Amino acid sequence: MRLIPVMVRSQDFCKSVRTVNMTNIKMKWLSALVFTLLFSASPVFAGQNSYFSFNIGSADDDLLEETDTGVKLGFGFESDQIFAFEMAFVDLGQYYYDLYSQYGITANVKLLTPPMSNFQFFVRGGIYFWTFEVDLGYGTAEDTGSDPFYGVGLQYNATEKLSFIIDAESYEVSGGDVSLVTAGFSYYF
Repeated sequence: MRLIPVMVRSQDFCKSVRTVNMTNIKMKWLSALVFTLLFSASPVFAGQNSYFSFNIGSADDDLLEETDTGVKLGFGFESDQIFAFEMAFVDLGQYYYDLYSQYGITANVKLLTPPMSNFQFFVRGGIYFWTFEVDLGYGTAEDTGSDPFYGVGLQYNATEKLSFIIDAESYEVSGGDVSLVTAGFSYYF
């Protein structure tokens, strides 16, 4: 039988305890949906090659020594075929019987190679605004912060409107490293 370790990832981890009215998952996905809709409807991005993206894969937390499903829901725009600005909601999973959860918002730039037979390699880097939560049974304690993140990937441009993506990214959350490997798609509009 595996024991559930009690760990404090930073000194001020328990700075806020609050009661949860809705489940964390509902709140996270509602926030991601509102975030994506607000950016996709923004007139700032009118005339740009805007896209919506969805990725799912495996998140591996080195400190907690556990793996869970990771999900990214984002929006971006390309100013040309080799430079893009992106924002995304990233859920790095829940660990130890759903007691720990990690999620946040990213803002980053993406640099792509020129297309080669519809394939493009890319690198991505930016800031991850994260939240690390622990379910205490009567509420949650959370730690928040921001750290740089980076990643690499391969994009296949199937049509003018649809691209398929495989990528690997590295995040730091409350003093621990989380690796995220995903597959997904981008839909251009």
